[in-house]
Amino acid sequence: MRPFIRFWSRLSYRRWLTLEDSVRLDRGTSGEFNFTADEQKIFSEGVEAFSAGHASALAEAYDFSRHRRILDLGGSTGLFLRAILERHAGVEGTLYELPQAAAIARQKLKGTACERGITILEEDFLEDPPRGARRFSCRQCTAVLVPERISNCSGACAQRPRVERVCCC
Repeated sequence: MRPFIRFWSRLSYRRWLTLEDSVRLDRGTSGEFNFTADEQKIFSEGVEAFSAGHASALAEAYDFSRHRRILDLGGSTGLFLRAILERHAGVEGTLYELPQAAAIARQKLKGTACERGITILEEDFLEDPPRGARRFSCRQCTAVLVPERISNCSGACAQRPRVERVCCC
């Protein structure tokens, strides 16, 4: 609970104070993810804290064993991939994340049973969507991103012939 409260207090709350202006001006509430190293750690650990139940539920509810590799865009600490790999043998994961968040993900993965099964790529999926992916999901991205940036990502991926689905939920 402590990481979530630190996240809410230091990062999230102050951004929600600008919600009215964001709606009126048609721009995202969170802005860019230009965090200091300390803020990135708070953000990553906070998101992990409030996402743990969702990650576990998803890994239990869906049979990922029928897939060989799962791509998680903006997956922060790799929590969802870790939950999936812990429950589904033979599945590998790729975490596509910004460099500062990727560094924290590497620390979280170090020494775990999933460490060798997860590849971390340092990229901005809104600027450079992954090539060769056939299915992927942008979890909770609609809550924090400017609408035209989501459209750019979805549009760029839809133009690639091997991409079957982009799901923002």
